[in-house]
Amino acid sequence: MKKVIIIIFMLVGIACSSGTLKEPPVPSIDLSTPEAAIKSYWRVCDWKVERQNYFYSKYKNIFNQERSLKENISFKFFQEDIIKKFIIPSNEYFSKRNYKYSKDIIEMKKETDTRVVAIVKIKNITPIPDNAEKTEYSMKEREKGRLYKVVLEKNQNNEWKIAAIYNYYEFNNTWSLYTGEFKPDVPTYGYLPIE
Repeated sequence: MKKVIIIIFMLVGIACSSGTLKEPPVPSIDLSTPEAAIKSYWRVCDWKVERQNYFYSKYKNIFNQERSLKENISFKFFQEDIIKKFIIPSNEYFSKRNYKYSKDIIEMKKETDTRVVAIVKIKNITPIPDNAEKTEYSMKEREKGRLYKVVLEKNQNNEWKIAAIYNYYEFNNTWSLYTGEFKPDVPTYGYLPIE
């Protein structure tokens, strides 16, 4: 058991020392105006993704060893065709996925001195993989992006904070509260992982 622990620490040390990766710095946060607050929030969202990618790269050897171990065991259950055409490509794709988004403030409406409603558009601008199935629907959704309504309120410290976020549903032209009280779903379906 002691040897196993020593080997794990050695692997972590090797993974940590390899490469010249720099941990992404925590972004500055500006809550002085509604626009600054939204843009600061977006910077933090991007930073979270960068940080996740940083840790994946930093400990890539350990992640790959873990994935390899799981794959070697899982592969015993599948025919070679499924392994080559589905499992390996999907595992590689999801392990390297690095989404990129454009974010634009479309409109900013002041309702009171302490309440502003912003309409923002988020578009996925991640490069499309060469072998992706480009359906008319997916390409239209990608081009159109998604609208959100962000309600900001100024607190007693003169900081603008997000009070609510709404999703826009084009099919019935309605806004639906995205940040309401969290309630877990009732588990309803079985899941058969293919990995």
